[in-house]
Amino acid sequence: MMIKRHFVPVPANGPPEITNFQASLASPQVAGTSITFTATATDPESDPLEYKFLLDSVAQTAFTSSNSWIWETDSGDVGPHTVGVLVRDNNHNPEGDDSASINFSIEAAP
Repeated sequence: MMIKRHFVPVPANGPPEITNFQASLASPQVAGTSITFTATATDPESDPLEYKFLLDSVAQTAFTSSNSWIWETDSGDVGPHTVGVLVRDNNHNPEGDDSASINFSIEAAP
C-alpha cells in the first residue's frame, strides 16, 4: 500500500520594510540644534526589528531596538548631510534588509 503525503509549504520569512523615516525638525537647522530622526518599519511576521543610523554613510549607532537617533549638531556639522537608517529582523541580511535616507543641512549659527 502506498501512502500519499501532502506537505503544506511553509511560507518564506519576509524581510522588514521601512514605511516612514523623518526628522523632528525641517532642514535646514542651525548648528547646536538637536534633531531626532525616527524610522517606522513593518515586518510580515512581526519579528523583532533592529535599527542602525548613519551620518554620511558612517555608523552612528550599532543595530539596536531603538527606532530613533538624536543628532546633537555643532559647528563642525555645517553643510549638507545624508542621514540614513537600516532595518533588519535577523532572518535575512545581517547588514540590513531595508534602508532609507534624508538629506539634511546644518547652517552656521548667527
